[in-house]
Amino acid sequence: MRVKILKYLKGFLIIATQLVIFLSCVKDEKLSAAIIAGPSVNFLTPTKVQITWETDIPGNSTVEYGLDTSLDSIYVDNEERQSHNVILSGLSFNKTYYYRISSISSSFDTEVSGEINSFTTGGNIINIVTGPIVELITPSEVLISWDTDTLGNSIVEYGMNTNLDSSYIDDEEGKFHSVTITNLYPDLKYFYRITSVSSALNAQVSSAIDTFTTLEGVISIISPPVVEHTSPVEVQITWDTDVTGSSIVNYGLTTDLGSQVLDSEEQLSHSITLMDLAPDTPYYYRVTSISSGLNAQASSAIDTFTTIEGVISILSPPVVENISPVEVQITWDTDITGNSIVDYGLTTDLGSQILDSEEQLSHSINLTDLTPGTLYYYEVTSVSSALNAQVSSAIDTFTTDAGVISIISPPVVEHTSPVEVQIIWDTDITGNSIVDYGLTTDLGSQVMDSEEQLLHSINLTDLTPSTTYYYQVTSISSALNAYASSVIDSFTTSTGELNIVMGPEVEIVSSTEVLITWDTDIISNSIIDYSTTTNLDSQVIDLTEQLSHSMTLTNLTDSTTYYYQVTSVSSALNVQVSSEIDTFATSGLMGR
Repeated sequence: MRVKILKYLKGFLIIATQLVIFLSCVKDEKLSAAIIAGPSVNFLTPTKVQITWETDIPGNSTVEYGLDTSLDSIYVDNEERQSHNVILSGLSFNKTYYYRISSISSSFDTEVSGEINSFTTGGNIINIVTGPIVELITPSEVLISWDTDTLGNSIVEYGMNTNLDSSYIDDEEGKFHSVTITNLYPDLKYFYRITSVSSALNAQVSSAIDTFTTLEGVISIISPPVVEHTSPVEVQITWDTDVTGSSIVNYGLTTDLGSQVLDSEEQLSHSITLMDLAPDTPYYYRVTSISSGLNAQASSAIDTFTTIEGVISILSPPVVENISPVEVQITWDTDITGNSIVDYGLTTDLGSQILDSEEQLSHSINLTDLTPGTLYYYEVTSVSSALNAQVSSAIDTFTTDAGVISIISPPVVEHTSPVEVQIIWDTDITGNSIVDYGLTTDLGSQVMDSEEQLLHSINLTDLTPSTTYYYQVTSISSALNAYASSVIDSFTTSTGELNIVMGPEVEIVSSTEVLITWDTDIISNSIIDYSTTTNLDSQVIDLTEQLSHSMTLTNLTDSTTYYYQVTSVSSALNVQVSSEIDTFATSGLMGR
């Protein structure tokens, strides 16, 4: 046994020794790496470059660089890849740099290096390639523009001498520069210099000091004054200027003028209203506009206008609209605002008057408390306080409508019980409500409601059941001193019995609830007796007496047959009616 174990150990040692020799040979044969593209240099800014290359196997990215071939700076990115991208920043302007790329592959235990190459950074120079150009916009404003070959901000220094004590700065960097200088003085020589600073290059460029002269400070009236007559005592004068300015009108009865209206808001289109003038009168006037920015003004020549004559006229003749037999509305229009007056009466002497002192163009006056079917004389007048003028129509006439009230829907009798009816009717004019009634056509009894209305309703009570009554309705209009009566008609009261005229009907609301409805011919209360047997030992009651009855039974048992009977009692007749005992079954929904 001992001999066999030794043989096995000897064989294992031989195999292990051979495996170590094999692995050692594999390790000595390294996989070679190669640069298959690049390096390429991309200049991002004068102080920043991008170097790219590619290798056939993944490796890190290393760039050694410096101002000579000793390459005393290094950039390493240890992430292994086949496409390499390294950005070198913080370089010096306009310098030649030497560099060498390399990649080390830890996976394959190999590395590759390129040859030493070189690149030269850009110079820190910004140049003005176009301009500056000065554009005179207004007497107080100029636009200065220029172009640079590199991004930079925009600065304009300016002043009345070479000290250039004012400046404008726009920090946004670009190649195309445009600066507007405002609040300058008209017709004045200014010194200026432009500057652009590039933050990326830490460089700037300035022009030589130059000059410009602003436009002369002139404001002109470009459209002559126009006078619009808005009324005999008011005109509106309008004009336009080429530069914004205030609005002034001097005016008067002579060329000395003497009165003035001023609007200090500076604008291009001017409008001034002259008020409280005398009608039919010539006025002299002159318009002026002053530009505070230009310290300049423009005035028109003195001109004249004549206000229109102070006359108020009725444009449309009076119109009379009959509102009711005791009221009319009279309307008319005038060309000038004025008050509203109507004089009226039963003769041409008139004698009565209605006045509305509000002055307006459209006039409306209501005449009330007139006599129906009567001829009236009237005259309308409007007085303009502004013009101290008035106008009146010729005396004319109107006739009020006749004082007639009519029954427009015939009387309707509604039987509320065997001892009570309700009689309703409508009239075209408000009036009171009267019903005369009795057992013969002589009538003899009366019920009256003195409230005047269009819809009438009278209740006759304490009647005898199953009895024929004669009746006549009447409405009297106190305003018209008129009345209307129906023809004598008749009705018969119902018997002193209470009947179920519809139902009862059962509606299943839920598995534990039902709704039972029925109608009676006499108002009465509502009672339901119910149970799961014909004993009907449960009851619900509603004492409200009505014709249509509706009651809900709740807390019932699901899927159960119930017996029920409805009853209604009339307290007025001291009678009651009950239905036959019937059944219903709850829905059985609860167990589904």
